[in-house]
This record gives sequence, structure tokens and C-alpha cells, in this order.
Amino acid sequence: MRMDAGHCAALEVRRGATGAAEYFCRVYERRPQICRDLARGSPECEGERATKGARVHGGVSHLT
Repeated sequence: MRMDAGHCAALEVRRGATGAAEYFCRVYERRPQICRDLARGSPECEGERATKGARVHGGVSHLT
């Protein structure tokens, strides 16, 4: 999982009609298993994001 600006690099942020942010996964059908196993925003999910975000990234260009 490659991180970008504090979230998964495959997360697309769009602005809705009201200007509120709407989030879309560009790789939903191909998302990593960990993203399937953990509830979005759960403490476990946040822990994975923190761990993965701190790593040096490489070799995951297939996500974008």
C-alpha cells in the first residue's frame, strides 16, 4: 500500500455538488487484502496506515 498525503495513493478525492469531499477507491476490485479485512477507519486500519505510511515506498506502481 503506497501512501500519499496521509492516505492510500489509490484514494481519489472529489468535490461533490455541495463542495464536500467524496472519496473513491480507484483500485477497489484490486485492493490489498488488508483493506478487505479491516473496517475502514478502525483502530486496526489506522495502525496499518501509520505503519505503511512510515515505510519507504517502491514496487507498488500497479495501484495507480
